Amino acid sequence: MRHIALATAFLGTSSFLSAADPLLLNLVMPDAQVVAGVNVAKAKTSSFGQFVLRQMPENSDFAKFVSESGFDPRRDLQEVLMATTAGQHSGLVAARGSFDAARIIALATADGKHTVATYNGTQLLISADATSRQALALFDGNFAVAGDVDLVKAAVDRRKTHNAISPQLASKVAMYGAADAWTVSLVPLSGLGGKAEGAGAGPLTGMFQGDLLKNVTETSGSVTFDSPVQVTGELVANSDKDATALRDVIKFLASMIQTSGGEAGAQVATLVQSLNVTTEGRTLKLALAIPEAQLEALIQSSGKKNQRKSIEKI
Repeated sequence: MRHIALATAFLGTSSFLSAADPLLLNLVMPDAQVVAGVNVAKAKTSSFGQFVLRQMPENSDFAKFVSESGFDPRRDLQEVLMATTAGQHSGLVAARGSFDAARIIALATADGKHTVATYNGTQLLISADATSRQALALFDGNFAVAGDVDLVKAAVDRRKTHNAISPQLASKVAMYGAADAWTVSLVPLSGLGGKAEGAGAGPLTGMFQGDLLKNVTETSGSVTFDSPVQVTGELVANSDKDATALRDVIKFLASMIQTSGGEAGAQVATLVQSLNVTTEGRTLKLALAIPEAQLEALIQSSGKKNQRKSIEKI
């Protein structure tokens, strides 16, 4: 089970779409309201994208997985799409790349924790854990879909038909999908933090449930690995007044960061100096150009701190 979990993790969390691949987008559920994309192939053509790939952790388990499955995400993964619907905690991950289905299936079933089933002409790897019921479908040698069993089966059905997401979401994807990494959401920002109270509340719940953020109905963002690295964002509020209030809060927070002390604060302050925040009616737009060298230094510094914390815990 650990092997398939590792494969799914790389499909779903790669830190890295020209416009979204229509074949991948066709696999997304038609009622999707949140979609994110990563164009690994495009990102790898930039120096910053190559830097990010070098930061991916390597260990004996990963090396063994690559050797036995024949799949190395740094080499074989090209594009990834992640989608979910409003109010659901499960989602769908679709990827295009190079997948040796026979080797991956053999590896995943070797420990007896996965079973193989055939659905609509496609082999599915299904977790034997009745509490998770996760599945992975591999087809045509170039596509993989992972997620809840029912969501994966529905995606397999859609690959042979024409699927259309909502026009509103499609418009957002067309606008942002040319970036190296992007995300669009039609879900109110207050709905992304999980439960509002109780033991199941997520760590971001308090922030997302704030009165100001409750007025944000749509969010979009993208990162392009140029030099400098370009970051853009867009938030749609309930009213012009809400958008203006949110702009003022963001500008205030940016000014606070720029006056914060300490080495880490100084590094972040330098990054936000070029932040541009504007409003157009109900829409707030953000743009940030980050020098590649400074961003790489911040990432490396953060990585070293995490390593020190891990050592201290040991």
